[in-house]
Amino acid sequence: MLIEKTEQIKQNCNNIKSNFMDIGMLLVEIQEKGIYAESFVSFSEFLDSSEFDFSRRHAYRFMELYRKFNNIEYVETIPMRTLLEIAKVRDCDVRESLISQGKEAYRDSDPVRLDKFQKRIERAIPRMNERVSSSDSKEAKIARLLNDLINDIDKFKAIYASFFDKVRKTMSLSDSSKSENIISLRKEAILKLAELKNEIE
Repeated sequence: MLIEKTEQIKQNCNNIKSNFMDIGMLLVEIQEKGIYAESFVSFSEFLDSSEFDFSRRHAYRFMELYRKFNNIEYVETIPMRTLLEIAKVRDCDVRESLISQGKEAYRDSDPVRLDKFQKRIERAIPRMNERVSSSDSKEAKIARLLNDLINDIDKFKAIYASFFDKVRKTMSLSDSSKSENIISLRKEAILKLAELKNEIE
């Protein structure tokens, strides 16, 4: 199945601008169903070894877009870069409204509508580097901090999933080893993981 899915991804690479949602769907399926394990220790290793016409960073972007927008018809009519900007908008209603406006603007290729659309996106995205004003209400300060945290979590999730995917596979492979060196390294890895868990908690 992995070979089949990999070939489908490569075929979609013939036109990434139009097929990025299909690529994201296939990558999500390969990761979530563990299909990569047919030939690779981790999903990251699969991405690095499959000679796709895109980087690992772009692969996770395709997956992010698929997870957020796969239930919206014709969303691929909006350029991927623009969708990535819309994905930063925390309010679901605003995000859906932007998608609707974007589909119409790109369908008509109207420069004025496209300019208004882009400016609306810029207004809707939380300002990551904006300082909390002393005149803001307590609720506004908390909301802004939470928005920043949510954006950081979104960035961390892809790295986290790939990392612990590698952890599970590596620990499983080393579990039955009788080598003193492997046993020692495995114990050290377990201690490091425990330290990491304590820091996160």
